[in-house]
Amino acid sequence: MIPAFRSRLAILAVATTVAMAPCHAGPNDIAPVLVDWFSPADLVGVDLPINRSVIYPYALAVKRDGTLLVACGTVVLALDRRWQVTGLPAKRLTDEGNYNFAYSMAMTRADTIYLRSTDGAGMWAFADGASDYRRIRAEGQPGSAFGVLDDGTPFVAESQAVRVYRNGSELRFQLPEGMSAIAASAGPDDTIWVADTATSVVTAFSVEGTPLKRFHLDLKPGQIVMRMRVLPDGGLLAATMADVRRFDAAGRTVWTWNGSEDGISMSFSTYTDVALGDDGIVYVNDMLGKRVLRLAERPSELPPDLAAVAAAGRAIRRGGDRPELVLALADAYESMGAVEAARAALERYLDERPADARATGRKLGLESSLLKAKARSAQLVAMDLLARFGAETARDAYGRAMRTWESLRAGSGDDEEIRAAMTGLRTAFQAAERGTEAARPSPKVESAELAALFPALIRSYRTKPAGSIFVRNTLSEPIRNVRADLYIKKYMDFPAEGPVVPHIDPGDAAGLDIFALLNEEVLEVQEDLPLQAQVTIRYTDARGERSIELSRPVMLYRRTAITWDDTAKLAAFITPNEDSVTRMAFEMVGTASASGPVSRTFATAARICDSLGALPLTYIKDPQSPIDAVLGTSGSVDTVRFPRTTLAYRGGDCDDTTALLASLLEAVGIPTAIMTSPGHVFVAFDTGESTDNAWLFIAPGFRTVQHKGTLWIPVESTVLSDGFADAWWAASDLVERHAASGDLGFLAVADARATYPSLPLSPSTLPAPAPDAKRFSSISKRSSAILDTDLYKAAVRAIEGQRKTQGGGAWNRTGNRLAQLHARFGRDDLAEAVLSGIVGVDPAYLPALLNLAGLAARTDRKAEALAWLRRAAAVAPGSASVSAWIKAAGFSGELGFGAAIVETQPAVVSTDRASAPGVPAWVDE
Repeated sequence: MIPAFRSRLAILAVATTVAMAPCHAGPNDIAPVLVDWFSPADLVGVDLPINRSVIYPYALAVKRDGTLLVACGTVVLALDRRWQVTGLPAKRLTDEGNYNFAYSMAMTRADTIYLRSTDGAGMWAFADGASDYRRIRAEGQPGSAFGVLDDGTPFVAESQAVRVYRNGSELRFQLPEGMSAIAASAGPDDTIWVADTATSVVTAFSVEGTPLKRFHLDLKPGQIVMRMRVLPDGGLLAATMADVRRFDAAGRTVWTWNGSEDGISMSFSTYTDVALGDDGIVYVNDMLGKRVLRLAERPSELPPDLAAVAAAGRAIRRGGDRPELVLALADAYESMGAVEAARAALERYLDERPADARATGRKLGLESSLLKAKARSAQLVAMDLLARFGAETARDAYGRAMRTWESLRAGSGDDEEIRAAMTGLRTAFQAAERGTEAARPSPKVESAELAALFPALIRSYRTKPAGSIFVRNTLSEPIRNVRADLYIKKYMDFPAEGPVVPHIDPGDAAGLDIFALLNEEVLEVQEDLPLQAQVTIRYTDARGERSIELSRPVMLYRRTAITWDDTAKLAAFITPNEDSVTRMAFEMVGTASASGPVSRTFATAARICDSLGALPLTYIKDPQSPIDAVLGTSGSVDTVRFPRTTLAYRGGDCDDTTALLASLLEAVGIPTAIMTSPGHVFVAFDTGESTDNAWLFIAPGFRTVQHKGTLWIPVESTVLSDGFADAWWAASDLVERHAASGDLGFLAVADARATYPSLPLSPSTLPAPAPDAKRFSSISKRSSAILDTDLYKAAVRAIEGQRKTQGGGAWNRTGNRLAQLHARFGRDDLAEAVLSGIVGVDPAYLPALLNLAGLAARTDRKAEALAWLRRAAAVAPGSASVSAWIKAAGFSGELGFGAAIVETQPAVVSTDRASAPGVPAWVDE
């Protein structure tokens, strides 16, 4: 580095510590700082399909790794933070002779880019890293707002309507009367956000057109949002006709930027686009100026090299007509490896100082290095095609690489690197043309089967093969240590090695299992991605270790997709720890009384069911893959909505509502199970009641399921709008009809968790609807009335009828059960009357004495409770059961019990979870 270069960088190092003047800040006093800008028209080190002079940046997007994508009409550029081109994602379209295909661009969370042509008729999708594309047949007016949901569903927002293109068909919904749209954006959880031109009201719609959320932007009359991007926190990044703004989730302006305070002159128009990276870098395109501007929301966090660039740029804007300041910017760029930007800065400097021989030499040196990089890239492509296919396929790439090398040689003279590269490439190509390398014999791959991959099954792929390869040994010698490795770029951290087949004799064949060790990147995939998998078959023969490489297509489905060959997969979509689900569950039960029929668990579950019914929660059949057609099959793919989405949409099919209800119940600590009948799925919850208490629930029309010693209540989640009692009754009917035939399935969610854990979700910005208070009151009253009549009173009649035929101990025991039934349904007075009647006949019946004490204690009648306990202690002196009951109630000191306890008559304590704090559970005999 020349001394002048070092001195200029030293000045910049000091300059970066100078506070930068803010732009127009909002309420939070946050404003972005201009870092720099770059024009794609200045690129030298990349093959472009069009003349650089006609490259205009029309649209922007930022990948999750920070790569900036710039749609320039006939080319899409991938740029790193140094403004260096790292790829041409849509090159295939250009190679096929397509033009004007990249005027609008949108991107999913999986970094799939969607491009839209200038006339609005063409739309193409490129999965991240894929060279091939998917054509989407779509209509739409030119210039209409365009976006794509994270599940890969594109949409076009016209002035009065929105067109949604899903599963090969077009859905269309009208905007509310009076609403007119220019700007629209995809939002979280597959929502479409539209800004009203006249009122600046932003509305989030479902794909069906249901309004889910509305808020007003604090814009002045006449200010219009032309482009916008919905941010993960529910805020917006938007371009108006006069500036760029960030809004918070309530529509309040956080900051504005229009370039005036930075001395930047630019035009804001319908082509102005904005994009935000995870690092707080905001990109804005100046289409007419042929440049992309880079702003920093958090300037104090800029890395030193970008901070130096920002300081140099600010010095230029403040320094007037001092060309040496531009030279300092070139120094800053070159020091960070930004060769394209450094060359462009030197060119600007030389426009003012054309006689500077040193700067001219630097510029030529940078151009030479860029052209060499361009030539090396072209040569790598050519060599790869030669190795994989042959001379004819590689001919075009070979010609491009050689032309670039020849151009360099003409400008650089006798350069050893250039000469060696040209010789090596020419030799390889001529050898391929002559076919001098005879094809080496290798085993024959007879078939290669690779199943579609599902993010929900990420853990199961560790033990279950994702496919298989059948290899026949066509050599004249045995092959050993044969295995198949699989690698999928981006979604696997390293190739997954398959199990080794030790030996395959000549003529024999063997199957090789393929495993897919997916990384957690797949859990962010919300769309169906056609990918290319690299399969490598490795083996050893007499010559040593060998390999065969195969490229195979594989579909990576969206994270909400499953096949129903294993019902346990639904457990992955039961998300009790997701914030919005947890919050809603506790809001549903937070104000409820601790008392309720049967037990607290039962009452809590009933309240959650009635609350869902009061939304109301509506059954919506899936038109693409109805559950009755796909349950139990392995080939059909279904989509399960996450509970928070079902909650926001207030509806779904049986698998959606089952996952929602199970999530809410699990969130408050109630274990659940997935139940299935032919073509249907529903839910059950654990009451915590011992199977000995099955008599509590024996009534016409109501059924329970016994599992691991406790009773579970089935619930039909698609009829919750009718209330808990009807949902239990409907599910009981399914249990009744299918249990005997063996067509009833039961799987505790806890048992499925090891294989299918809950999928992690980022925070949601969708509003969670509140149950309608009047509707909840009506539904819960109806449920309570049904339970009172059909469950409680029916059981009372049955027990009373049984008791009439009994006497002695049996009459006591049945009476104690009747009293418990009364108490479980809040009729303490009736329970006390029955128990008092028993004690009147049999004063020594210990369970009645203890339960009378319990009824008194839970209503704060302490003196009465102590009196009953003294009678119990007198009846059974030294009884461990009595002592334990008294200790649990906290009455030991008051009754004078000592530490020594001798068991004389054990009592069976119910496992009911409903006991009030400080009051022991009901005592059975």
